Amino acid sequence: MYELTGFFKLPFQILFYEIPKYLELKDYISYISTCKYLKDNLEHSNIWKKELKKKYTEEEILFAQNENSYYEKFKKLATQTINYHDCNVAHRENYWQEKNDGLTLVNVCWLHVIGELENVPDGRYVPEFKVKFAKRPLGLTRLLFKATVYEKRIEPKATPEEDNNNNSQEQEQTTQPRDENEQPTESSSSDASSENVNTVNDSNKRASLFDITLSLLTLGLYKGNSTQSNNTDNRNINNNADNKKSLPSREIMSTENQFKSTTLNLYKNAEWRIVECPEIKVDRSNIDPTNTKIIVKLEIRDTNGYWKNGLSFRGMRLRKVIPSNSDTETSEEE
Repeated sequence: MYELTGFFKLPFQILFYEIPKYLELKDYISYISTCKYLKDNLEHSNIWKKELKKKYTEEEILFAQNENSYYEKFKKLATQTINYHDCNVAHRENYWQEKNDGLTLVNVCWLHVIGELENVPDGRYVPEFKVKFAKRPLGLTRLLFKATVYEKRIEPKATPEEDNNNNSQEQEQTTQPRDENEQPTESSSSDASSENVNTVNDSNKRASLFDITLSLLTLGLYKGNSTQSNNTDNRNINNNADNKKSLPSREIMSTENQFKSTTLNLYKNAEWRIVECPEIKVDRSNIDPTNTKIIVKLEIRDTNGYWKNGLSFRGMRLRKVIPSNSDTETSEEE
């Protein structure tokens, strides 16, 4: 009979409930990467309950209330929602104010908010935008809410030989003697300042931790599709290879909700409301996941140049559409 040794002598309760209590999410990912057994059972860990309360409000957690486990709740929120913190907001520092768990537009002529979701599971979704309009908004009668599904080529990773070459070049540059009288040029000082800005921006991004998390969650997303991906017709992949090399990204579909003055009148009551776009579909069956990935981009936009205010923004999300019996029959016929 096989005898458990070392780490595996610890009870299941300790491995999945007690140890994760004292770990940050990044450390937990390193922890389970040491053992296939831990990785295969990651959804049982107690860390997902802790991360839910840490990263999401009670209102946001309600969006995933129908999921059975804390892991599934966290996965749904991490792959189908995006908070205003993680969105790219034009002129955010100068023309927006953060208050009441959202961003409020002060005054701007170029309004553009973008949020991207990279690990959305396959299915049909209704894009939703959490916004609030003042009772007397200015210049928002042509506001556009848009959802785009596109395929983007995955950048190839550098080989170990390339990494070694880059490291050797960096070492050669650092070991070269420098003249004490040499003055820094404008370009070098600007590069240094830009590096500092990038460092500050990277440290302030909440999404940096999600990048690590979603790479882990992707294992769960494709766990059930591994057999299907292995049986994919290689001829289709080869036929599309040239197109993917020439096109770094390709739009698959897009839907939009273009506001008019009559539409705006329905929302300007100074209360948080949901604005929807027509349904979109995420389908990876026709792509090669080793070369490309599917991204859903959500936008709020009005760049007509006129000054506008009276808008508050809290976040974006994708509400999954439950297929009906008629949809199932139609897909079988196809």
